[in-house]
This record gives sequence, C-alpha cells and structure tokens, in this order.
Amino acid sequence: MASVVLVLILIVEIGVSNAAITASIASSVFLVFVVPHSIASSTRRLFGGHLVAVIVGVSAYAALQAVVGDP
Repeated sequence: MASVVLVLILIVEIGVSNAAITASIASSVFLVFVVPHSIASSTRRLFGGHLVAVIVGVSAYAALQAVVGDP
C-alpha cells in the first residue's frame, strides 16, 4: 500500500525531480503505513515537520538570495 501511495504522489509531481522531496515523502509514507500508532506518525507531527522544513528552506533561500543575488 505504501508503494502505491508513493507512486501516485510521484506521478502527480512528475515535474519535480528533486531527491530531497522524494526522500521526505517516502519517509513520511513509511512512518504512516509501517508504524501507524507511533507518536511520530501523528498527523500533527508529520504536517508540522513538513511545515517547519518549508519555512526553514524558504528562509534560507531568501537569505542566500539577499547575500549572493539572483542565481
């Protein structure tokens, strides 16, 4: 089941070939389907972790763009 969900997500995001996105999706799918009753598998923690990662990534990109300029 986890493989099917991962393949469907990757088909939807066919234009994105970034390994970091694939790894984060795969690890989240693994947590949800293999250990569904774990604290780390809760919706709040998964969504919050991805939200924090997006905020940190966008902030780092903005800071680097301000220092280096347009890539």
